[in-house]
Amino acid sequence: LSCLKVLKDGLDVCAKIEISRTALTDMLDNIVGNAVRHGFVKEGDNEYIISFEMEITNNGMCRLSISNNGKPMSERAKDIYFERGAFAGPTGHTGIGGAIVKGVCDQFNGNVFISENEKYPVVIVVEFPVLNY
Repeated sequence: LSCLKVLKDGLDVCAKIEISRTALTDMLDNIVGNAVRHGFVKEGDNEYIISFEMEITNNGMCRLSISNNGKPMSERAKDIYFERGAFAGPTGHTGIGGAIVKGVCDQFNGNVFISENEKYPVVIVVEFPVLNY
């Protein structure tokens, strides 16, 4: 039996960014959906974690890091994550989730990249300009 735990850090930070509610929802849905489909694949008694962290960077960007403790991404998956129609495994999905995330970031003058840290093997980082910074 697997369990999903959601952690949050820094979400009390107040930053005004320009993005539509629909676009933000689509972007987060694709990031979390990819974590569940591709990262949370172990059978058995697992506690899967999705972590949301938010901060304001020194250059006036609102940075949201969405991390998970699932299976690490292969180098190939990292290389093609943002390409429309590209997929790195036999999931039966379209391979457009990462492209949607990048499209939202491009549309609203943001950035997106893949990272990792000492706690989580997969971190998707999105940044948007803070208005009136």
